[in-house]
Amino acid sequence: VSRGTCSFEIKINNLIDAGAIAAVIFNNRAGPPIYMDVATATAIPGFMIGQADGLALTALITGDATAQATIPVAMNLAFSDDFADIIADFSSRGPSQWELLKPDYAAPGVNILAAVLAYGDDPVQYDFYQGTSMAAPHGTGAAALLMDLHPDWSPAEIKSAIATTANADMLEDDSVAVTTAEPFDMGSGRIDLSAAAYAGFVMDETSANYIAADPYLGGEPNTLNQPSMVDYTCIGTCTWTRTIKSTLDVAQDWAISLTADAGVVLSASPMTFTLAAGGTQTIEITADASAASPDVYYFGNVILTPVGNED
Repeated sequence: VSRGTCSFEIKINNLIDAGAIAAVIFNNRAGPPIYMDVATATAIPGFMIGQADGLALTALITGDATAQATIPVAMNLAFSDDFADIIADFSSRGPSQWELLKPDYAAPGVNILAAVLAYGDDPVQYDFYQGTSMAAPHGTGAAALLMDLHPDWSPAEIKSAIATTANADMLEDDSVAVTTAEPFDMGSGRIDLSAAAYAGFVMDETSANYIAADPYLGGEPNTLNQPSMVDYTCIGTCTWTRTIKSTLDVAQDWAISLTADAGVVLSASPMTFTLAAGGTQTIEITADASAASPDVYYFGNVILTPVGNED
């Protein structure tokens, strides 16, 4: 039986009423099977398999002798890269009403095995949690760890370090299929603290500039010095200015490369530069949208690579 329409408890109890001796539920969307909280529906065994295997099993039952499905009944723990870095279909997405990239970045928030119910003498128990209940603490905890590692970094610099080092190789689940994620799905990508802790530069901003950029007061949020650039009315060309500050104690050469959707050409000035230890560098990024179609979103990337230290 496919997941969906009613709760697992109701679904399995309906199967029991129909004479079932076991329940195989298959996911109704791409991606991994999920944990089923079946509450009191325990009179028969029940477990979940993935959508592809479920559809194949359904085809096999209905007479397709070529169908092949896998039910991993003996498996207690599985690791699969196919189930990682997929933006959930329920995750909030952009665009923002203002010229800001939202979300800023993504954090783990699906099928997270979390410790719960550790009260008094009760032993720690575990459950699967989803959504903001998991993504928010992952994001907050990531920032807290970076603040401990780099107490001299401002909140804006912490945010920039996370965003500029995020893993952009992500997919998104639109409840029909898993496809390549775009910035409105994931922002800069999934948090990667192993990279953020060693960010070679950060981007700072002042509280005065945040206040001045308030759109309700006539400000322009896309002028803020942060690791994203948005312009909803880019006619011909549009330009952003960003300033980075070195976190290194030695000088470092940097090179800029750019990618963009067909219809938009990105350029930066300068394309190469040497960033002194603790020094700053202002970069001007320009998007030429003269070949773009109206009322279409175009995306691109500005990639800064340390020269001679690509790792």
